[in-house]
Amino acid sequence: VDLVINHCAIDADLVRQHPEWFVRDGDRVSNPYCVEENGNKVVWHDLAQLDHRNSRDTEGLLNYCCEVVEYLIGLGFTGFRCDAAYQIPTPFWRQLIERIRRQHPEVTFVAETLGCSPEQTKKTAAAGFDFIFNSSKWWDFSSPWLLEQYELTRQIAPSISFPESHDTERLYSESGNNVDALKQRYFFAALFSAGVMMPIGYEYGFRNRLNVIATRPQHWEEPAVDLTDFIARVNRIKDDHAVFQEESAIQRLDHPDPDLLFLWKTSTRGNGEALLVL
Repeated sequence: VDLVINHCAIDADLVRQHPEWFVRDGDRVSNPYCVEENGNKVVWHDLAQLDHRNSRDTEGLLNYCCEVVEYLIGLGFTGFRCDAAYQIPTPFWRQLIERIRRQHPEVTFVAETLGCSPEQTKKTAAAGFDFIFNSSKWWDFSSPWLLEQYELTRQIAPSISFPESHDTERLYSESGNNVDALKQRYFFAALFSAGVMMPIGYEYGFRNRLNVIATRPQHWEEPAVDLTDFIARVNRIKDDHAVFQEESAIQRLDHPDPDLLFLWKTSTRGNGEALLVL
């Protein structure tokens, strides 16, 4: 389940009960924002930005966030995708994770780190997260940046690859209904890193982009393809070979044909090796 502790609704009771927990812009509570690649500033006016750095009552805010996690664990959740984790100081995450793990050692914390720098990712991962997300979705299979980022963080926390997400277009639509692109990208995502994530509908070639606010069960689409058997086979490969279940060492091998990619993987926990050819 999503764990969102970097902001809350602007009209939440929390804003009135604990104004000292929020970032201020003059006399008003600040809204969170982001700056897109084209330089546009997007402000979420319906949200209030929590202040994990300079609040006069950081301990009270930490206690409250721990109560939220405990409540969700009580509902049966055992894993948390921590929204925009890099926006919250590492010491705050470290304290929260350590407190929860004392009572619930089985709970998994996943840091959503997309959109931040490799150094920010490395710093966030060091807070005790079980997983981070990597950017393999956007790799062109040749530029050095992905393997450089992977090497920077792989000994701190394992990562999760994905062929598409709720923040991207559907790959089936993006690729011009290319079934082979779906297969290639899932194969690569599953075997590149320790973790893999797939939004519902990927296996059927859904075309309509997911919307975290508006998507409803009635938006289920008629399957355009059926990749369930293919995905199951790939997942069995991952399950059967430990080298695909960790952040193993990766080396790109030179080849004269630019249309071929050779990746050599070797386990750091055993003696398993693999050669991926795309």
